[in-house]
Amino acid sequence: MADNYLEKKFEEHYNAPYHKAGSNKPKVRQRTAVVIGGVGGVGSAVVRSLRIAGHKVFFCDSGDAALAAAGGETALHTGADFMLLDKIYGEPLEEYLSGIAERSGSIGIVVCCPRSSRRPGLLGLTASGAVEAFEETVGALLTAARSMNRQSEEANGGDSYGRIVSIGYASDGLAASESLVHELSEELSEKGVAVSGVSIGSEMSGGVLAESISRVVRFLVDGGNGFMSGRTVRI
Repeated sequence: MADNYLEKKFEEHYNAPYHKAGSNKPKVRQRTAVVIGGVGGVGSAVVRSLRIAGHKVFFCDSGDAALAAAGGETALHTGADFMLLDKIYGEPLEEYLSGIAERSGSIGIVVCCPRSSRRPGLLGLTASGAVEAFEETVGALLTAARSMNRQSEEANGGDSYGRIVSIGYASDGLAASESLVHELSEELSEKGVAVSGVSIGSEMSGGVLAESISRVVRFLVDGGNGFMSGRTVRI
């Protein structure tokens, strides 16, 4: 019943007039969006999708020179702003988000696509790699939530709109993160911030799954879909 309801709402969202070719009417006001872990796979697809929706997009990631080059390519082709960080959670991420908020006034959307959403599979992870994947998944979400909460308090009754989406593989321990999504949504609801999750239950299959997830993300960050706060969509 619930699944059918969500499928219906998702279909309505993408069949609405403002999604038709030639329509200039946006669904929601353009926002400043940040994609954490935005290089490759799901992250790049989300960056492209949010840019197509008209949002001003910043994205970050951590990694080697090859990853930095890939991030630069995505930035070049999408018009988004890319930065390479030491870590995509904790203090480096907090400083990054604070800098964007100072430059843009406020952050309306944060999407967490940590390394776990691009991993080669459980058998390809070492024990330390598995811990790091989980730490990034939860760490990025908590850092984003703290940033949104602080921003809302500083708004002092002004525009406190916020959407946070956490993406990861169920086998990386996202089940624990699902509880976190629900708890954070409860804590931030009075601040106008909605928190949702996307749980990937199977391995990536080329760009098809990535594009599907990016469409779900656009649905979740839509201003009219705050009812999804606290929920995790399983794919």
